[in-house]
Amino acid sequence: MRPTIAVFSGIFAPDTGGPAKFAESFLNYGEETGINVRIFAYSDLARKNQVELSPNVHLIERNQNLFLKYFKMIRMILRESRRGSYILANGCFWEIAIARHLKEFAFFTKIPGDIVWERARNQGFTSKSIDVFQTQKLTLKFWFLRYLFSYALNNSKRVIVPSDHLGSLCRIWGVQQEKITKISNSVKSPTAPDKLGFKREFDFITVSRLVSWKGIKEVIRAVALLDARLLIVGDGPERQELEELAFQLKADVVFTGESSQREIPILLRQASSFVLNSDFEATSYALLEAQAEGLIVIANAGTGSEEIISHKLNGLLCGEKTGLSLEQAMRLTLETGEEIQFMRDAARINVAKNFNIEINYKQISNLCIHDH
Repeated sequence: MRPTIAVFSGIFAPDTGGPAKFAESFLNYGEETGINVRIFAYSDLARKNQVELSPNVHLIERNQNLFLKYFKMIRMILRESRRGSYILANGCFWEIAIARHLKEFAFFTKIPGDIVWERARNQGFTSKSIDVFQTQKLTLKFWFLRYLFSYALNNSKRVIVPSDHLGSLCRIWGVQQEKITKISNSVKSPTAPDKLGFKREFDFITVSRLVSWKGIKEVIRAVALLDARLLIVGDGPERQELEELAFQLKADVVFTGESSQREIPILLRQASSFVLNSDFEATSYALLEAQAEGLIVIANAGTGSEEIISHKLNGLLCGEKTGLSLEQAMRLTLETGEEIQFMRDAARINVAKNFNIEINYKQISNLCIHDH
C-alpha cells in the first residue's frame, strides 16, 4: 500500500503564494514518484467545476462562515489522522492547533513565514518589520493567533523551514532547535533554457501578491526614473493604489493580475530582470523560478533572498550591506556585457544545484514517512 501524505494548505492554485505553489508542485511530485499526496485547502474554486482537478485535491469554499469552514477543515484533519495519513501542515496552522487540542496525533509543519505578522500587516495593526514585530505588544486577538501558531509548531514532530532567518524566528516562538529542519524551497529547472526563443518585451518583472511589504511602489518609482518597462504579475489589496501610482508617474507598467503556474515561466521569459523588493522573504519561489529562467535577479540583503543570491555572482542584493540602492541595481541590469551574462548562467546553475525539486522534495517526503 502506497504511503499517503495529507498536505493541509491555506491556499491552492490558481491562488498565488508560496504555500499554493508548494502544494501544487508537491502533488505533482507525488504522482511522479508513487507517493499518494492528498491536498486539503481553501479556495474560491470549491463551488465551481472541478473536473480538471486531481481527485486527490479537496477544496473547501473560502467565502463562507468562518466557523463553518474551520469546522470542515478540522474534521478533515482528524479524519486523515484516523486513516493513518502522514500529515503535513503547509498552512491551516490554527486549524491544526485546534484539532491537536481535541485529539493527539502526529504531524509535521512546513512554514512559509510568520502568519501572525502577515495578518497584522494586512489588517493594519502594524507597519513594523517582521523582526521588530516579535517584540510588539499584541492585542488579545493577535495574542491568541500567536498562541495557536506556536502551539502547532511546538507540537509538531518537525518544523520545516526554508531559511535560517525563519529558523531563528521559530526559536523565538519556543520551538526547540532539534525540531527545526531546514529544507530550501525548490523549483524545476527548464531542461533546455531558451535564451533567444522569447522576445524580451519588458526590462523588469515582479511576481508576488500585491501587499505593502513587497515594496512594489518603490519598484514603480524606479521604473519611472529609468524610463523602463515593468510587468507586474499577481493581485492583492494594493493593486488599485499601484495602478494609480503608475498612472500618476506615467510609468510604463503592465498588470496581468493572477496568472496560473503554467503561465509564469512564459511571462518570466518576456523580461530581462526580476525584482523582489520585499521586507521579508523566506525563500521566494518566484525568485527561484526567475533564476531558473536565466533572469538577472534583484532582491534585498537581510532577507531570505540572501540565502539564494550571491551578490554580483548570480544576482544583485540591495541595502546597507552592499551599498546598492534599488534604483542603482535596476540601472546596472539595463547594461549589457560579459558580467551580466555570467550572472544569468550562474543563476541557472545555482537553482539546479541548490534548489533542486527532486532532491529537496525527497527529503520532505522521507521526513514525513520515516520520522513518524
